[in-house]
Amino acid sequence: MPLKYIIGIFIIIICTTGYSQSLVINSGSISMKDSTCLTLSKTSLINNGSFEAGDSTTIIINEADSGMGFSGSSEIIAGNMTIESNFSLNTILDLKGNITMSSGLFTLNNNMLLGGEILGEREESRITSNGSAEIIKETTLEANQAINPGNIGIIVTPTANYGQIEIRRGHQSFLNGSSLSINRYYSFPAFDESTQVQFTYLDADLNGLNEKSLVLMGELQNSWVPITNTSADLVNNSYTTTIDQAVTRISLFKGELADIEVPTGFSPNSDGVNDLFVIPGIENFTNNRLIIFNQWGDVLFTASPYRNNWGGESESKIIKTDEMILPDGTYFFVFYPDKYYSQNFKSGPVEIKTEEKQ
Repeated sequence: MPLKYIIGIFIIIICTTGYSQSLVINSGSISMKDSTCLTLSKTSLINNGSFEAGDSTTIIINEADSGMGFSGSSEIIAGNMTIESNFSLNTILDLKGNITMSSGLFTLNNNMLLGGEILGEREESRITSNGSAEIIKETTLEANQAINPGNIGIIVTPTANYGQIEIRRGHQSFLNGSSLSINRYYSFPAFDESTQVQFTYLDADLNGLNEKSLVLMGELQNSWVPITNTSADLVNNSYTTTIDQAVTRISLFKGELADIEVPTGFSPNSDGVNDLFVIPGIENFTNNRLIIFNQWGDVLFTASPYRNNWGGESESKIIKTDEMILPDGTYFFVFYPDKYYSQNFKSGPVEIKTEEKQ
């Protein structure tokens, strides 16, 4: 009898014998030929022998209880997978096709995703989800250590010790006004100190958006706001930024850059030359808004509308200098030509340099 029929009979047996069953391979091998499907309903797969599925095969996981999934001493070679419930990985998974999550939580436990025990997530072979389905990875964060939690596409470098935390990756897109996000986001607990985060993505996550128009944004009190102090590496599909404790979810959104040039610096030293932060043509944007941050995300100055009258003064009590003028250094701005349309903005660095009077 062909093996695919044996597998089909075996599935009927384990799916009708009750809840929380296991398909155990202690020796020998099971091989799924192309275009076949294995459904594990309320059933875990424990592989101590050999389990190999062809590229065009599909394994469906549904109605699984918490903690059910794949385990055993031998790797599991899978083609495509559909996960319709909670799923836990406790062994090596060599993925040849794609994993589609329609619901539930995919817990990695001690395993990795990209280039790790789930081998070769890439444009042609990747994990996607929709709705509330997410990948979960617990990791330990130590101060000033770059942590790659599960190789899920994010690297975190905290300035404080946090112990074990949970990071989640999902593939739901968000809408902020008329600005759409890519099909990837990351969630994490609030950080007490500033933390550097590197966000990476696949081209397949772009949701049809132009990479050059993307802006990294964070969810702050149920609203998406741009994150300053961000550098992009479009060759490697990567964004690096420093976030503060208020942001607990980040994603990339389409940013409609304003048709206006914002200066990159000025010298507020009262010599009558370049003493103010002047944005040419600002009179054409009567509903504008300007926000100035430092590298830790602290707001130092705001104006709505801004009228080209900022001379480097700080409105924040955290800065204590003579006349409240900010010390020389690099700060960051977000300029909204129209404060009512938050997706239409420009952001970047602004340098304050006070030269000695002649």
